[in-house]
Amino acid sequence: FPVTKTAHIQLKEHKIFPLIKAMLESPQCRGILTHVKSTEDSVKELFGSDIVDRKVQFLPTAYLPRVSISESEIDSLRSSDEVRFFFNNSWHQYTTNFYLRGGISILEAFSNLLRSNKNVRLILRSRLPKELEEKFASLLKHPQVEVLEGFLAPEEYLQLLRSSHYFLLPAARLHAVSMLEAMYYGAVPTIS
Repeated sequence: FPVTKTAHIQLKEHKIFPLIKAMLESPQCRGILTHVKSTEDSVKELFGSDIVDRKVQFLPTAYLPRVSISESEIDSLRSSDEVRFFFNNSWHQYTTNFYLRGGISILEAFSNLLRSNKNVRLILRSRLPKELEEKFASLLKHPQVEVLEGFLAPEEYLQLLRSSHYFLLPAARLHAVSMLEAMYYGAVPTIS
């Protein structure tokens, strides 16, 4: 299904639903793990199966950082007077997720912030939709806005987190691992 085009689908009526249910009820499926409590509830409600209910398990995220970092290292990375805001699209970088993760809200807010405070920087790690309004397209050309559309090695990504003051994610859903990672590296999560 195309991303964000699934609201009209009645999953229980879809021809693949019985196959998925049979696979989940099969002895080969040992368990269904989720770090989102609402997913556990949704799976149980969707399949209405005692077998599936016994297999689905909510496991809160335990974040294990990839790279440790000292407070002095973070302080030195953030030593300039410039306040840095960082937005990250999802791993696959689909442009529709720019909207779902709150990209337009971020551009609106940063545009207002630029008018009142000149010492700020916005870093967008995202492929951008081609159909952005002109006011946003021109904002993206501002010298205090940086757009990173290509691949970033893990260390480059973590360097962005370590050097950012705020991690912006006013998304339609909570992204637990992203939030924990940002907090670990000292970027204040800003969500809605």
